Amino acid sequence: MNKRMLLISNLYPNKKYPEYGTFVKEFVTGLNDLNWHISKIVLNKENGKIHKVVSYVSFLFRSWLALNTNKDDITYIHYASHSSIPLVISKKQKFLVINVHGSDILPNYSSQKNFGFFTKYALLHADLIVVPSEYFKKVVLEKYNVAEDIIFISPSGGVDTYFYQNRVHLPEKDQMVMGYVGRIESAKGWRTLLSAIKNIEIDNTRYLIFGSGSEEENLISEIKKIANSNIEYMGPIKHNELPNIYQSLDWLIFPSESESLGLVGIESMATGTPLIASDIGGIRTYAEHKKNSFLFESGNSTQLADCILSVKHMKLVEWQHYSNQALITAKKYEKKAVMKQLNAKLLSCIK
Repeated sequence: MNKRMLLISNLYPNKKYPEYGTFVKEFVTGLNDLNWHISKIVLNKENGKIHKVVSYVSFLFRSWLALNTNKDDITYIHYASHSSIPLVISKKQKFLVINVHGSDILPNYSSQKNFGFFTKYALLHADLIVVPSEYFKKVVLEKYNVAEDIIFISPSGGVDTYFYQNRVHLPEKDQMVMGYVGRIESAKGWRTLLSAIKNIEIDNTRYLIFGSGSEEENLISEIKKIANSNIEYMGPIKHNELPNIYQSLDWLIFPSESESLGLVGIESMATGTPLIASDIGGIRTYAEHKKNSFLFESGNSTQLADCILSVKHMKLVEWQHYSNQALITAKKYEKKAVMKQLNAKLLSCIK
């Protein structure tokens, strides 16, 4: 059976931004392995206002053109609010799949709310809606008048096999290593992390921050104000570097304010690194307090500081229990299994 798909996404990694939309790239490689032929229309992320505008206009025009000449079995759109704009003036697709992720449904900024019309239009015209978690399925059902039976849960491409490694690094009591991995944006909670660190007495604990985003300069400035030489901003990273980075950490601190799933947390668990994470929707679907994680109220730096202090005093045997439980949880999200389930669903829709 020929399996052809038109993919449209305003999120996709490139050389400048290797971590930008990696879950979409993982989705593509996963379906390629299952013999899907995928034509991609993706946004080339740029810096500077003029370059951004030109890049977006090009992306929207190419998307509109592809939608109106498309003969593929499935049209698959990632991130409804921005990528669905051309749908409004395009012909009806054979089978339309809309994959929603987070801020396209629950905007983090007022500017994102302006695109709500396009999200709603896309979801009301979709033949299938893909969401990353049970939590987000409930959010979509509460917010939009769509049928429950057209919603399918698929956790953002799953976690690649190379993340599942034998644990080499073990915590050193005299110098623990805490890490943050993610975009440097307010909604990801980096300010909560720094505020918590500021309230903890300085010792040999290292705090490593990995990622890139629009608030890098603010982050660097705030780190200087704290005057703790153990806090290091490590800059952007490539996706294939993540397993070794997670392995080098004793705990991943995941202070996000909003997550439809939070794949970063599951990737960390796959390497045996447990979490100190915000107790919010998507994260709560896999992170269990005092089992594979420590959870704190989102935005509450005092609670986060208490969690950090608690794990610092943890015995090695107890940490190993958390590490083992984290790995057991992550195995449920292995990429090959996730993509096989999605593939089966898509095939059932076009037979």
